[in-house]
Amino acid sequence: MTWTLEELEEALKNSDVRIDTPDLGIARHEPSKSDRLKPEELVNTMPPKKRSHPEADFQNIVVQLAKTLGFMVHAERPARTKDGWRTPIQGDAGFPDVVLAHPVTGNIIILELKSAEGRVSLAQQAWIDCLQKCGLHVFVKRDNQEDWDWLVEVLTKLAGKERA
Repeated sequence: MTWTLEELEEALKNSDVRIDTPDLGIARHEPSKSDRLKPEELVNTMPPKKRSHPEADFQNIVVQLAKTLGFMVHAERPARTKDGWRTPIQGDAGFPDVVLAHPVTGNIIILELKSAEGRVSLAQQAWIDCLQKCGLHVFVKRDNQEDWDWLVEVLTKLAGKERA
């Protein structure tokens, strides 16, 4: 299932991106212009069937979709240092890429995002297994059309929205 431009425009029009949730005590991030893509830009960023994006680009696309649907997002990005690419953390390596929590519906989903050919490391698999054992919904999703369609459908439902 792929979203049409009209469906995305409708989702954006009905989006809770600017929702105020004082009863939950949550300070809501107001997306800047650079945080949100226009519907036609989001359609154009969907993973094509025959090529994939680098993992960082795929993560940016997923984050844009989640923000459009009103999710709070936690995602870490590596930075280039003199010693190569590093993601500064305190704790065990391998934590999944993205945590999405919806302040209205109370739904949470954790995603490990991979390029079409990317592999889950042993440290990542240990975190996935541990979080799933804790009862959390953790998924590995790849940059391909099938997983993109799944992400759109599931995140839309977790945000309490229905596609027309």
